[in-house]
Amino acid sequence: MNSYGALVLSNGLYNNKRLNKLNLNDNSISDQGVYYLARVLLINNSTLTELHLARNEIASTGAQYLAEMLNTNRTLTTLSLYGNKIDNHGIKYLTHVLTYYNTTLEHLYLSGNNLMTDLSIGYFIDMLLKNRSLKKLHLCNCNLSEKGKTKLREVIRTKRNIRLNI
Repeated sequence: MNSYGALVLSNGLYNNKRLNKLNLNDNSISDQGVYYLARVLLINNSTLTELHLARNEIASTGAQYLAEMLNTNRTLTTLSLYGNKIDNHGIKYLTHVLTYYNTTLEHLYLSGNNLMTDLSIGYFIDMLLKNRSLKKLHLCNCNLSEKGKTKLREVIRTKRNIRLNI
């Protein structure tokens, strides 16, 4: 599947009343495909709790679309974006919405996004200090320094209800 396939799928999701988990890993979905999916999840989805988009072609613009969706979506508890092309700008969008608006996401998988650097550490720290719903954050195989990872571990020590995998 590609972005056009995501458009077709999103049309089918519009009236979804039963689907809880959607696994679209390894489908060459780009930012445009994420746009279609995020729009339908922004407008109408009361059942989807897990969205898996690992190893696609999602970059910062796609992360922005997902952040806009997370701003109002209150059913999604798991978002997997492992192995995409999300950089610091995309991380800024996602962490901002998780810091101030979204109260339902529990599991965020961002491992393998090696365009992310220590410039994202401050965004993650702010999110970790203020977000009350997140239980798992995966950041393995990103371009974070040991110093940056240490800062994140220090924050996690004060938050016993979250598991950080770096």
